[in-house]
Amino acid sequence: MGQILTVYPEQPSLRQTVTLGGTQYDLRLVWRDRPAAWYADLWAADGTEVWLGQRVTPGWPLGAGLGPVGKLDGALLVRGPSGGYDRHDLGRTVQLVYYPSSELPEAVAAADAVTATVP
Repeated sequence: MGQILTVYPEQPSLRQTVTLGGTQYDLRLVWRDRPAAWYADLWAADGTEVWLGQRVTPGWPLGAGLGPVGKLDGALLVRGPSGGYDRHDLGRTVQLVYYPSSELPEAVAAADAVTATVP
């Protein structure tokens, strides 16, 4: 099914603790006016960088292709319409959805899921 993350787009920069696959992470989302997009940073609970500066783009998993450092036990996919989005679309039409590794093949195959290649 996937875990939809709760976000607060009324704040142009927010930082929150999220639990993904039973592990706690620190997630920061920042809205950048010039490219008109959200960017995400993720750290392990101990402060270790998982990935930084990932553009939130519908149809793409955050942290994809970053090798072992950027790995989660699963994938944080961005669901939503292709093309541009507004700051306030985050959490509404643009959603961050975590799928644990055990559910990932089903999520990618589902009709409403994002088509993505996850290593």
